[in-house]
Amino acid sequence: MTTNLGDNIAFGNLKTTLVVLRNSKPNDRSDKDRAYAVTITEMEKLLAYFYLFVMTDEEARKDVMGDE
Repeated sequence: MTTNLGDNIAFGNLKTTLVVLRNSKPNDRSDKDRAYAVTITEMEKLLAYFYLFVMTDEEARKDVMGDE
């Protein structure tokens, strides 16, 4: 896996943002709590997409995506 410093910094910032969202979630079953839950789910997807498309190399991406 070849990544540059900028990729690592961006990935770290995304992970930090996810932690902040999780820690800020009210956990009181309110509308705001639900909004946080949805946003956290989307952030988890974003983190996974970023990792797959930016952090992994071409061969690993082909394995995951099923490309020949």
